[in-house]
Parts: sequence; C-alpha cells; structure tokens
Amino acid sequence: MSGRMHTLAAGASGMSAALAQGVAVLGPVNVVALPFIAALGGYLTGSNSAANAMLAAPQAQIATTLELSQLPAMAVHNVASSLLLMGTPAKVELAAQLRPNAKIGCLAEPRVLLVDLTMVVCLAALLVLATVR
Repeated sequence: MSGRMHTLAAGASGMSAALAQGVAVLGPVNVVALPFIAALGGYLTGSNSAANAMLAAPQAQIATTLELSQLPAMAVHNVASSLLLMGTPAKVELAAQLRPNAKIGCLAEPRVLLVDLTMVVCLAALLVLATVR
C-alpha cells in the first residue's frame, strides 16, 4: 500500500501534511506567523477547543516539516488561541454586562484586543528564541 493510501486508510485525509509542505516554503517566516494564525483561529471560533481542532494538527505538522520542536510550537499555539478568544465581541460584552456600568463593553474591546495582540507578539518572539539553535 502506498504512503498516501496508508494515510487515507488510517482515517486521515492528508490535509495537514499537504498544508505543511505548502507552508514549509516560507521557512522561518512561519515560526513568526504560527502564533498569529493560532490567535486568528481563537478569535474566529471563540473557542480554544475549536481553534485547536481546526489548526493544531496542521501547525504541528508544519513544525515537524520545519524541524522545530513540537512542544514549544504547540504551547504557543494553545496560548495564542486562548488569548484572542478573550477579545471576541461576545466575551467582552459578557464581561461588560457583569459590571455595574455596562456601557464599558464597546470601549473595552479595542483595549482587550491590543493587550492580546501585544501578548501574541511576545509569544512569537519567544517561539523564535526557542527555535534558535
């Protein structure tokens, strides 16, 4: 059985490997992009579990293809997706409604996103430092 057929027989579509091969062309740029991709997944889904289900396997495969350690890559992926889900409009509005002055929600969202994005930049820097050999 060929490698592709074996992968399909195992129940995997091979999408992660195909994405990893395509993105591996970017090389070190992907190390910086990884936390931002994860953060976008967290923001779009509003769920860390959904972001991991959607993006963790391709990100892990990309890390392997680029010969990076999966542990720091997946740790950064998980934290980045968690950070940005806190900045989603629904989460900010929920938190604002719990305060006595509920009008603060529309003012808080840009601030939360700014802090979250600053932290994602820090995560990208940490991941770059972790991959320097």
